[in-house]
Amino acid sequence: MIGSEIYRSSRYGHRHPLSIHRVTPVMDLTRALGWLDDAVFVESPIATPEMLTRFHDPRYVAAVQQAERDGRVSEAVKERYNIGRNGNPVFPEIFSRPATACGASILAARALAGVERGVIHSLAGGTHHGRPAMASGFCFFNDPALAILAMLDDGLERVLYVDLDAHHGDGVQDAFHDQDRVLTISVHEDGRWPKTGPLNDRAGPRGWRGTCRCRRTSMTVSWMR
Repeated sequence: MIGSEIYRSSRYGHRHPLSIHRVTPVMDLTRALGWLDDAVFVESPIATPEMLTRFHDPRYVAAVQQAERDGRVSEAVKERYNIGRNGNPVFPEIFSRPATACGASILAARALAGVERGVIHSLAGGTHHGRPAMASGFCFFNDPALAILAMLDDGLERVLYVDLDAHHGDGVQDAFHDQDRVLTISVHEDGRWPKTGPLNDRAGPRGWRGTCRCRRTSMTVSWMR
């Protein structure tokens, strides 16, 4: 299990949906129940700007760092990078918190691609809406995309990404749209934000996509050959 104490005090904002505790209660409960041996708990590293720019635009990463230093952003930065609006607030750990989540996912990916085998829980992962040069859907950086890239960089020939969020994993799907080594599966509710991943969506001219629907749930499978 990979976690961090940064999530205990960090808040997106008083009324923000991500103001609730999610990571540290899992850490505390698993320890209290005797399920988590400290020998297998790893404190998450913070991804460096160099690590983040494997997927993200360096100017965007620098803008998020600057927002953390200044505690605010200009109107131009809001407009260009979608920071400080649309559910992506400026808060004290605007760089450190998502960079910590990315550090955990990259560490997990490299462990799985290397000598480790098994299951690794990265508690704060899943910021699947993040774009290369823009915050989106509460996601400043895209840790799943960075994890997949780390696996590919470390020699894995094929990666399967399964997204079980109620919202379509648009950022990850689009990141690997033309990548023939990555299969993305998103199981999400039809019609929810970001209003992507409809049943008639297609991967592109060189690929195929299958979909199925159960009640209001849509599953989009994208595999580029």
